[in-house]
Amino acid sequence: MYKPLTSKVLKPLIGTEMWVIPGGNSVNHGTPLKEQIKGGILEKVGTKKVTLSNYIGSFYLDGSYDSNNYHYFLFPSKEKAIEHLGNVDFLHRLRCGEISVTQEQVTSIRKLLSNES
Repeated sequence: MYKPLTSKVLKPLIGTEMWVIPGGNSVNHGTPLKEQIKGGILEKVGTKKVTLSNYIGSFYLDGSYDSNNYHYFLFPSKEKAIEHLGNVDFLHRLRCGEISVTQEQVTSIRKLLSNES
């Protein structure tokens, strides 16, 4: 579901504020992910990695894990990062059966998504 930003898109944004959601060993498991979203100034953009001006440093653009099992998901705004977390939570609750949907709702969603593709 996460669609990484490409280096072509990010290079013109050097010097602007970007936001990350931690993953893997980057996550503080005692704190909700929404509170762990961090911002930093985009300093460098390579073909595979980006560098932010805060304690995070450089990490892979596509959200891949590094050798220490750290990774981050990059977003252009805090709102987009929060929206992503909400979408992931919604899909998880849907898959677990915490949210019930009717056959008509599933058909409507399927038709809506097939029109957007």
